[in-house]
Amino acid sequence: MITPGSTIRVTVTAGPDRGLRCPLVEQELLLIGRGDQCGLQLTDPSVSRVHCRLLLSEGRITLEDVGSRWGVLVNGAAAQGSALQIADRLRIGDSELKLEYDNASEETLAPRGQPITSSVPERNGHAAEPARPLAQPVPAPAASFATPSLTGSQFMRFRVGNLISQSPTGTVYKAFDPRHERVVALTIYSQLSQSDETAQRRFIRSVRAMITLNHPNLVRLMTAGRWRRTCFAVTEFIEGETVSDLVRRNGIAGMLDWRTAWQIGIGVAQGLEFAHSQQIIHRNLHPDHILLGKTPGSVRLGELTLAKALDDSQAALTRPGEIVGDYQYLAPEQLTGQPVDARADLYSLGATLYTILTGRPPFTGPIAELLPRIVNERPVPPTRYHLSIPAAVEGVILRLLAKRPEDRYDSATTLLRDMRRNSRLIMSLET
Repeated sequence: MITPGSTIRVTVTAGPDRGLRCPLVEQELLLIGRGDQCGLQLTDPSVSRVHCRLLLSEGRITLEDVGSRWGVLVNGAAAQGSALQIADRLRIGDSELKLEYDNASEETLAPRGQPITSSVPERNGHAAEPARPLAQPVPAPAASFATPSLTGSQFMRFRVGNLISQSPTGTVYKAFDPRHERVVALTIYSQLSQSDETAQRRFIRSVRAMITLNHPNLVRLMTAGRWRRTCFAVTEFIEGETVSDLVRRNGIAGMLDWRTAWQIGIGVAQGLEFAHSQQIIHRNLHPDHILLGKTPGSVRLGELTLAKALDDSQAALTRPGEIVGDYQYLAPEQLTGQPVDARADLYSLGATLYTILTGRPPFTGPIAELLPRIVNERPVPPTRYHLSIPAAVEGVILRLLAKRPEDRYDSATTLLRDMRRNSRLIMSLET
């Protein structure tokens, strides 16, 4: 008998997929084979599409061969309908699998639960205003950062690789999609995965429309949904770096040449123009969410899947009084709990451009001082730190950073028109 409450996993100990592991969940059939429907999907060509299945029930593990070509060996002997024990070794094709207890620190997949395999085919006014009450930021739950690593495991059909990034709302991994033979980015929304059924279904519904969105300045969403009560999204993997990486690598004291920054700004604005036309507000735009591909001029805005989910599932992803996003890049209305529209994204773009041009965000300091400054103070003009910034560029940035939404550009389309016009003007003056 298996120790009650224990977590069991199946680990591939030999064969092409050596090191791959998958949990065995109580009362849930685990299919093993090469097919897409298998919870433990192998690449071993000698394994059948659905080779066998395991079931953990009431402390017993049973094995059933479901029509494999070469059968299954358990500890070297032919097996069918066998009752298995911890440490038993299964030979299927050229692969060997082992049953073992899983330490909590090594848990590889999502929390237990009933599986749902529904994948969804991601005026220039700068005067200070009277102080407005601030929304009180609530620290993210510690569990958001304590999610067990999936590296080396299999999530649905995706083989999970190295960790890319981690935040309170989700964890991003590099992964491989064997069905389409491509590298992807897999995001696990840990906070949402702890929410109730209704919230998770809202998430699935809210991202369904994102699948059809396709724009050269947005990271493309390929699939999203829920698997074993874990909400996820799979997006294209951009081979390159973030704007933050670029600044650290090439910036002088964290400052980029204004021409480079301007082209990045135009690319992001083009992505925002399209997203806003689809009624999607990003809400959390900052240098870490802007990806630069290896192709010159490739600028992609990421994290739109979460943005759409926030539109429809706010209660699931936040708690009362919680501010979502990186404070230094959020618009004043976001910090004061006011209604947010597309102009909040324009403020965040302005804060991002200010940062990559000057090496610092418009406002800095401890959180208790930072939030009132964002709401009430005017930023220091960027030319104070970077003298080569053209006056026209500085004017656009300061307008984006206006405290009141109505004093900013009214849309990304209007902003783009001004940015392109100023680009032509500046270039003509330089020549």
